[in-house]
Amino acid sequence: MNIKANVLVVGNSGVGKSTLINTVFDFERAAVGEGSTITRKMAIYETGKTNFRLIDTRGLEYGWRAQIQTKNALSKWSKDSVKKNEEEKYIHIIWYCIDATSKRVFSKNLDLLKNVARLWKNIPIIIVLTKSYSEKELEENFRMVKISLEKYKTQHLHIVGIIPVVAKPFAVNEEIIIPPVGVDHLIERTNEIIPEAFRINEKSVRELSLRIKRTNANSLTIAATSGAAVIGAVPIPVADSLILMPLQSGLVIGISKIYGLNKKDRNSNNITNAIISSGAVTLGARTVISGLKAIPGLNIAAALINSVVAAVITAVIGEITIKIMEKMQKGEVQPENLEWIRKFAESEFLSRTGKYVGKLGKSLEGKDPKHVGKVISEIFKKGV
Repeated sequence: MNIKANVLVVGNSGVGKSTLINTVFDFERAAVGEGSTITRKMAIYETGKTNFRLIDTRGLEYGWRAQIQTKNALSKWSKDSVKKNEEEKYIHIIWYCIDATSKRVFSKNLDLLKNVARLWKNIPIIIVLTKSYSEKELEENFRMVKISLEKYKTQHLHIVGIIPVVAKPFAVNEEIIIPPVGVDHLIERTNEIIPEAFRINEKSVRELSLRIKRTNANSLTIAATSGAAVIGAVPIPVADSLILMPLQSGLVIGISKIYGLNKKDRNSNNITNAIISSGAVTLGARTVISGLKAIPGLNIAAALINSVVAAVITAVIGEITIKIMEKMQKGEVQPENLEWIRKFAESEFLSRTGKYVGKLGKSLEGKDPKHVGKVISEIFKKGV
């Protein structure tokens, strides 16, 4: 399948995005309004005449609610396209449209660009100065944009051009009409950067996919950690490890599935056994207990100590599993290399359990197991 580059068109309502799209593609499909919000949702436009398609976004409003809605829509679009492997929806380039007559670059718009650039790392951005009717003001507008970019610390944005355009004839009066200018240059510059944009996008997709998987794996680990804290505090005449084993095994299998390792795959069970059955789990538990006893003046019940041990060990199992899975995704280790996985788990357990104990202090005195789960989960979140 021949995938065209997708260009995301963003800018405030009324800057002329829809007019620009209509001119580029020589049709009247994008709704046009005089300063009002016409484009209500993201839409894709294309013709056979160009090597790229345009993704039109809802015009950016000045209200915080509309800004958040647009940000969320872009985030969802980006993450869903990567999760579902919908290459035809990947974003390769951005046209950021600024109304040249307004003489302003809005900080909220730059915040949005930063957010998109975090999703699609190093994405090429062309700044389009729409309604550039006055040639005398071009230099001033260029300077205005550059100052704004410096002021709002946008050095991480990959700006590849600032192009003034007039998308349709503009009548100054009955005798003077300003003809369209700059659109051909914009199309030409976009075509020039498409090869680079695809190369950048390939890496961005890998990184975004990993971030999505890590977020899901983190959520699973937090849920398991909270559950382990409650289970560990239950006074039953059975070794805690026997009760916790299904939960912790399920955590490893669940994280493995997030990273694409099927539960029915023999490697999934082998990896689970290599991590859970590691002798370091027992050593890690002892490290937590001795660490708690070493905290001056700490006085907590035995049941709560068991709760802390269960939660910390479960959180560390999650951390180690995520680390192993990411190494597999990057091709740094193979699922069949169980000896390496076992040694890695053993080498990581003591240092990671010690990290948790070192951050607990006296924060657990007088608390219940649910609170223990929250405290350990917070330490986990700050460490990932």
